[in-house]
Amino acid sequence: MDLSWELPIPLDYGQLPKFPIEGLPEPIKRFFVNGSEHCDVEYDQFAVTSLAAISTSVQKKFCIETNAPYCEPLAFWGLISSPSGSRKSSVQAIVLKPIQEWERDKRKEESSEIKRINSSIFAMDARIKELHRLSAKSDDPDERKNLLIEIDEIEAGKPELRSYTSVLVEDVTPECLSLVMRENSGRTGVFSAEGSGFFEMARGRYSGEGTPQLGIYLKSYSGESVRVNRLSRDPISIDSAVMSICLAVQPEILRDHARQKAFRYSGLWARFCFSMPPHNIGERTLRRQPLDEGVLSEYGNIVKTLLDLPLSDQPTVLRLSAEAQALWDQFWHDVEHQMKEGHELASFRDWGAKLPGATARIAGLLHLIRYAYNQNRGDLEVGELDMVSAIKIGFYFKAHTLAVFDSMGSDNMRDKARGVLAWLQSLNKRGDREPTITRREIQASHQSRFGTAKEVDEAMSILIEHGYLSHPFKQPTKGRPSVCYRINPHFYK
Repeated sequence: MDLSWELPIPLDYGQLPKFPIEGLPEPIKRFFVNGSEHCDVEYDQFAVTSLAAISTSVQKKFCIETNAPYCEPLAFWGLISSPSGSRKSSVQAIVLKPIQEWERDKRKEESSEIKRINSSIFAMDARIKELHRLSAKSDDPDERKNLLIEIDEIEAGKPELRSYTSVLVEDVTPECLSLVMRENSGRTGVFSAEGSGFFEMARGRYSGEGTPQLGIYLKSYSGESVRVNRLSRDPISIDSAVMSICLAVQPEILRDHARQKAFRYSGLWARFCFSMPPHNIGERTLRRQPLDEGVLSEYGNIVKTLLDLPLSDQPTVLRLSAEAQALWDQFWHDVEHQMKEGHELASFRDWGAKLPGATARIAGLLHLIRYAYNQNRGDLEVGELDMVSAIKIGFYFKAHTLAVFDSMGSDNMRDKARGVLAWLQSLNKRGDREPTITRREIQASHQSRFGTAKEVDEAMSILIEHGYLSHPFKQPTKGRPSVCYRINPHFYK
């Protein structure tokens, strides 16, 4: 090896950890593995989406106490940064199937009662309209008085309009979202395999003023009350709103929305646990592993068991065992230290401040998976095992979130340079490694990435600056000399 070369300066965040499944409840671990093998994706996608699905199933039924008397609601917000074609829709369809089946069953149960109530309301409204007509025509004060008394009696006895149970929503405006949550006891789960619609709604694209509409989202992370005043209609009031979210977003779209300063300064980004799993597009096989019906049934039963748990006026409090509390306290102190000036989370204190709470929520969700699977309804203490797993997951999300924040702030040319590095690495894997590469070869192999030779030069300047390539030199050929770059031999190690 040429000793004149120094180690290149990493262009990105390096190798990101895989989602840690060791120590997780066995049925959910089996589901992650089988689902990822079937879809030919990393199990990170299944893990993040499933945490949001479990969270949706237990909203307002449980909370977790971390520092008495403060309790965290079990709302989980996950965001997966993944390119187009990485089977995001397939993953969500499998994970959400038990919730959708449960919704259909509930709607069948509710159908006759809702039709009866709504029919009764329709008849009462028709009668009230007729009484108003008669009152307007009557010249007899006593008759008008009796008609108005009857109207008041009908209004007092009129039942509330009922709607069908709806746990899941996708791309809806904030006002519509508040209506859905009010009808569902202040709860909902927002899932989208193409998450750009969520951010378009949040940034106020369809509002009259075009300003960000973030209130209901921010308050629903922490279980706060929501009040929506409307000029022409009745106000919407939710005493305690809780929302779970899972979005799968292409990196380019995420980068575009990162320019919306209100998302960062309001704390919207700080509420998400980000994941950026590697994709294997271009290396997948046509034949895939079948889904194991037994594994799907186990997972589905857990979700439906949690959905069937009754909703009371106050959530049931999950408490930490002494061992789990000690672990969480130490994790809190570790994260607090990392937010000091000059440390890893110093530039992301808004996100770091919410990491211990998010980790406690994950521990609560893992406990409830065991709770549903083992049918141990009396166990309300989160133990050491689930806290250890949750803290590992917390560190996973920290690494991935920092990487996503880096990619959200990076420029397009830097991404093109990363693409060239990935291509060079693929040549190495095929045994086509060469000590030099020409600009012509780079441009020919990346026609969709580079429009002009100037763009190639700009991307190569980044790789030269980081020590991956030498400065360009011209190599004589039969025709026009080729512009060449020597490749740092350390790159292949």
